[in-house]
Amino acid sequence: DFHALARSGDVLVAPLYGQAQILLSRDEGKTFEPRVAPMALVDLAADPGDPKRWAATSESGIFVSVDEGKTWRQRDPTPNVRLAWHDSGELFRIDPGGPVKVSKDGGETWEDRGSTGGEPQALTVAEDGTMYAAELRGNVHRSDDGGRNWKRIVEGG
Repeated sequence: DFHALARSGDVLVAPLYGQAQILLSRDEGKTFEPRVAPMALVDLAADPGDPKRWAATSESGIFVSVDEGKTWRQRDPTPNVRLAWHDSGELFRIDPGGPVKVSKDGGETWEDRGSTGGEPQALTVAEDGTMYAAELRGNVHRSDDGGRNWKRIVEGG
């Protein structure tokens, strides 16, 4: 069971749910090479401009790899963060409680943006830069300005 999938160029990265293992494929998922994650992952994103650089999150924080997951370095202790890497090179994150941040250096440093105000379930950035965030309670929010302002577009149950 894959918990999150990330793609960069011809590299497909697939962490296994509840395990400290990531599978990497260079042939559309026909074959896989194993990688060891720092621990079971909550989310993973691959840099669209550099298939070797990945950012991953866990219950112990944010980790970055620059060698296709062969080695990892913890960059932030915030747990259970959701990630989305845009083609522009910006790496976005949404923390527990809804704060949104952006990194322009692959997760080394972070700049505060806005907040959705809810517990994150997923985050994605469309090709045009529009961001969508889903909350655990089912609300979906949209940002048209890089995460500074958010509008609820779906009311959860």
